Amino acid sequence: QSSRKARSMMRQAFTVLLRLLVILGLVFACFGPAYSHLLLKLMYGDTWSETTAPRVLAWYCTYILAMAVNGLCEAFVQGVATQEQLRTYNYWMVLFSV
Repeated sequence: QSSRKARSMMRQAFTVLLRLLVILGLVFACFGPAYSHLLLKLMYGDTWSETTAPRVLAWYCTYILAMAVNGLCEAFVQGVATQEQLRTYNYWMVLFSV
């Protein structure tokens, strides 16, 4: 019974954190690309705002959301998996990295 309750609490905490992360990430993904040119113009003038830097910064705002979700999910798996599951997971991670 306590194991089931602990799993329920972990799942609930993960869900709350994931929703918070997605909401915050979507704010950056929605407004970051639109205002990246203005931000660079205000901070660095024409030196950087007239290059491809605003476009790169715009894509980076979206990329950060994907990496944050990946990081949270990977941390959750590392935290709740058994030793055998982690061994299998690490094997596949190394295999896919090559």
